Amino acid sequence: MKPLSIKNLFVLTACFSFSYICIAKKEINLLTPEEISLNKHWVLEKGVLSISDTPGGIIWSKRKFGDFTISLEYKTSTKANSGLFFRTDPKNAVQGGFEIQIASPGLYKGKHMLVPFMMQKTKGLAAGKPDGDGM
Repeated sequence: MKPLSIKNLFVLTACFSFSYICIAKKEINLLTPEEISLNKHWVLEKGVLSISDTPGGIIWSKRKFGDFTISLEYKTSTKANSGLFFRTDPKNAVQGGFEIQIASPGLYKGKHMLVPFMMQKTKGLAAGKPDGDGM
């Protein structure tokens, strides 16, 4: 499979559900085998993406996207560290794009707290619930 311009990276312990991308007012459910490339680190059942017994790894979108709006719901476990990367360089996924941080509330401070863009210049707002809440 060749690399695409939008990449979905979920690292370590997060569980995602109802992930949709909206392009020109058309919603696409990304949590289907037709839309994402899974690996041994992830399990997709009934529209819910969960970690396997060996967490980690990158999940890539099978499509290219231009302008989009993404909506997702998630639930973290204790000390979870995950994120949604997009506009990512496939050769350097972590440092070569933008990340929406998804981590346990209170685990990090500053640019590493829940939800702010990793590459932004201004501070974001913490937007998380306690571990185990959500969805």
